[in-house]
Amino acid sequence: MNLTKTIRYDPQELRQEFGNILNSLSQKLEVDPIKQALGTDLTQKIASTVNIVTKRLQGNFSLVVVGDFKRGKSTLINALVGEEVVTTNVTPETVTINYVEYGTENNIEAILKDGGRVKLTPEELYAEQLEPILKELPPIKHLKITTPIEWLQGLSLIDTPGTGDIFERFDRDVQSILEQADAVIFTISALSPLSLSEQNFLQLSLLPQDFPKVFFVINMLDYPRSESEAQRLLSAIQTKIDRLFPQAQVFGISAVDEFCRLQSLPRPNPEREEILATAFADFRQSLEDSILLNRDLIHLYRLASQIDRDLNHWKSQILLLRQGMQSTQVELGKAIAECQDDSSQLFAQIKQHKQQMSQEIEQLSKETQLWLQEFLDRFETEAINSLSQYQLAPLRRHYPFFFADSLQKAITSCLDIHRPKIIASLDRAAQNIVQEIHLLSDYYSETRELTDFSLVQQQWTNLDTLQMMMRMTPLGAIADLLIHRIKESDTSPKVTDYQKQLQNSFPQLRTSIMEQVESIYLGITEELETQIDNIYQQEIESSISALQQAQSLSSQGEQKVTKTNESLGNALSILSEVHHTLNNFKQKLWD
Repeated sequence: MNLTKTIRYDPQELRQEFGNILNSLSQKLEVDPIKQALGTDLTQKIASTVNIVTKRLQGNFSLVVVGDFKRGKSTLINALVGEEVVTTNVTPETVTINYVEYGTENNIEAILKDGGRVKLTPEELYAEQLEPILKELPPIKHLKITTPIEWLQGLSLIDTPGTGDIFERFDRDVQSILEQADAVIFTISALSPLSLSEQNFLQLSLLPQDFPKVFFVINMLDYPRSESEAQRLLSAIQTKIDRLFPQAQVFGISAVDEFCRLQSLPRPNPEREEILATAFADFRQSLEDSILLNRDLIHLYRLASQIDRDLNHWKSQILLLRQGMQSTQVELGKAIAECQDDSSQLFAQIKQHKQQMSQEIEQLSKETQLWLQEFLDRFETEAINSLSQYQLAPLRRHYPFFFADSLQKAITSCLDIHRPKIIASLDRAAQNIVQEIHLLSDYYSETRELTDFSLVQQQWTNLDTLQMMMRMTPLGAIADLLIHRIKESDTSPKVTDYQKQLQNSFPQLRTSIMEQVESIYLGITEELETQIDNIYQQEIESSISALQQAQSLSSQGEQKVTKTNESLGNALSILSEVHHTLNNFKQKLWD
């Protein structure tokens, strides 16, 4: 008889095992011959990464709550812990990143980026009081809120500003938190179910992180009057989420109802109290079963995956150095000069790749203009011609806004279709440029399989692209322009005159729209070119450092070169061995 037995491992022993892997990596790379061969820059980078991961290993499980403005994230946190630990209001209240953790007493501190701490009172958490305080302080990293609630032990519950604000003040900080998070609760409002910007955030920021667990919460389900209405809403949102996260769990809840229930306050929808209480209890139980009981495994998996990604980047740097050791002083000098001379062939090739990207985006701009011409043709022949059936007064009030809103949706749809193509164009240009830089030392063929882990990925994220595209898309300005021009030309005493005036002004409106679209795509191109400049400059600096080190080492005689090459080979063997060990370790976590 074949019996399948479940293998279980003690979480503390797994934590110790992973700590031993990190310690072993550090100790083996700290041996003098290897340390000297790697050089100061790479040695410090490796030591810094291992130190950060070791601190995370000893730290709490991080559960990040994200979502757009006014999705009830802060209310959800209060409902989970059963107390008002973060502020809520009818206006956006979360103006900082807030860490809610267990402590023996209630305490609130602003943690400054320079390491300083400033004690705050609960009243000072409200935005109207907190923002003036923040202006007087050095830059802050986050707020740390501790409270003696047992449920929080071993957990960092992180409250973030709305994703709309992520694109303004908190993009890098929140992106960094997401990269280091163990699990995510993504909060959606039943009143504004999964907007285009929210879908973009899911696709470009959360999806690439490959989280073991993302909880999707549809909040504010106390607003639907009936259960059938609530279920229709849930089903529609589930369909949208399934396109990106197949078979994801979606929970329909009311955080305010749960908080009121726990605090014995009047509840928002008495007719659905029992259903809402049961729904929140199901969410809480799933949260505890899927995350809190498996927090050690998820935490370790995320840390092991981070180190595994970094291993590949370190390998590419070592291969560059080793290849440089095989070159002559003349070849190394020429390669360094190519990297430092902005009139060199290297920079000419970089310019060519940037131009290729620009041309590709220009073609997308022309495609959008073609689509919009067809859209405007239909609008002119169908929408304007149908106005005769309406009264003049409501037409004057509503038509300009209807036209502007329809156009905004059309342009947004075009950009949504083009977004993956723009990202792909950026990726091609960046990877080709990195290849050009690496080919200077003729080592690219050795590291082709490692290029996914180059500085391109470390310095540029899909969230950068999303942020930039939103900033370079002045849809509000286009809407204001259209409304102003339509109203400006409106002197009509009757509907037929209004139609004629619209038709007469339409060519000018059409021209203005095309100019705005061209400006949008041109702005996207310029922003991407700036970002690519930042990427390749850092890649060049990294290459120059390795080439100069190779130049210095290879000038010390054949015996020194032989020993250094041997040490670099040993370093590569160590990283390969750690990679194999980590793969076995990650497999053990989910067996």
